[in-house]
Amino acid sequence: MSLLLALARLWVPGPIKRQKLREWFELTARGFKAKPPDLTNFSYQEMLRFYAKFTAGQASRVLHAGRLSEATKKRLSNLAREYGRNLRQQFGVKTMPEALGLGKLLYRLIGIDLQAPDPGHLAITRCFFREYYTLDICRLMSVLDEGVLTGLSGCKTLKFTRRLTEGHSQCRAQLQ
Repeated sequence: MSLLLALARLWVPGPIKRQKLREWFELTARGFKAKPPDLTNFSYQEMLRFYAKFTAGQASRVLHAGRLSEATKKRLSNLAREYGRNLRQQFGVKTMPEALGLGKLLYRLIGIDLQAPDPGHLAITRCFFREYYTLDICRLMSVLDEGVLTGLSGCKTLKFTRRLTEGHSQCRAQLQ
């Protein structure tokens, strides 16, 4: 495990958390072809709440306008995959356990409890976004999960088999 990843698992300074969330915000805005909002003077928690509202609004706009094209999903997924690859390189991730460790860290920072009970199988028991996303919005936004987690792990796909927004006690997904 790289020293940077080992240190990040112990503590991530506030300015770095805000920087990474700002990057994720900009990536998502690009994916929706929207202007990223000005996040100056936002605390990390305020940024996270605003991100949830912003993404729910963008996804809802796309869904209700009937413009949910494969191009939008592909753009979001590709941007997230590249972000995951960049993080993989930045943190010196070499193995699947390291990739999942970094994934767990990233998700913990945004209020998601990501677990890997078996190799390649993922479970989410708590999700900050659950109170902001409908099932349709969750399905759309999960292309970001697919992108970042396949970018981190080197896997080709991430498939969800159940979701909290469907009324299940946890989300379940498999990396392949």
